[in-house]
Amino acid sequence: MNKFLSYFTGCVILSIIGVVGTGILMTLYAAVSMMIMGR
Repeated sequence: MNKFLSYFTGCVILSIIGVVGTGILMTLYAAVSMMIMGR
């Protein structure tokens, strides 16, 4: 049970990191594309 709990916690942490990383990448991509369009 403890091993399953640690595995579940790791999956949750990885999913949160993935969502946050995707949001940061999308924000950076939007900023770069806006800079390119602005020039």
